[in-house]
Amino acid sequence: MAPDTRDGPDVGSGYAAQLETLRSAAKWLLAAAAGVGALLVAGLQLTGIGRLPLDSWRLYAALGAAAVALSAIGYMIKAASTVLTQEWLTLADFTDEATGLPGPWGKGSRASAYLRPIEDYLMGSRHELFGYAAPTLAELHRDLHKSHEAMWRADLEVAARQQAAERSRELRKATRDVVQAANYYYVLQLFKALRVRMAWAAVIGVVGVAVFAYVVNPHQDPTPIEVRIVSSRPSGP
Repeated sequence: MAPDTRDGPDVGSGYAAQLETLRSAAKWLLAAAAGVGALLVAGLQLTGIGRLPLDSWRLYAALGAAAVALSAIGYMIKAASTVLTQEWLTLADFTDEATGLPGPWGKGSRASAYLRPIEDYLMGSRHELFGYAAPTLAELHRDLHKSHEAMWRADLEVAARQQAAERSRELRKATRDVVQAANYYYVLQLFKALRVRMAWAAVIGVVGVAVFAYVVNPHQDPTPIEVRIVSSRPSGP
């Protein structure tokens, strides 16, 4: 008989709360990126470009520096938005050929770089997440698939249908916990990468503004001051 997990701790809700905390932090970073972007745009005195002649190298250097600064601003906003618009992971993202279901990613793929570490986390915490329902993620997905197929059979007896429904509820609870944990770890990876990328983008944006300011407002040598020495001694013998 399957263990009763209805009164057990809801592990998935803890991961869901942490996931919302990460998303809130990403919203603050997005607001900060918008603020930094506003300051960088304010530092770009674009009207100064009109004072530069067309045959001057300073004009093209200023345009390039402005493009770099504006691109850095756009990149910061896009990077912060990635955490907020992350595609939701499901159990199917971790299945493979062993489940009898189509595999979603292969070795060496870009998705593999993100999903394989997450799968390692999930397997390391399997006794807290889904160990009571299945030994592996693949078997969890396969058993869930089988329980649903059993419930769809028209010739199934009432007792067997109820048993399949109980098994399905157990497996779906384990699946919800796994999915919440997977998405938390996924967003955590994105958030860690986001902090580094935004820091570099901010540095590049500041450098672009500094170069733009230097090129548009070139240093001018001070006008030489003519000094005349007048003798007060009277002339003559």
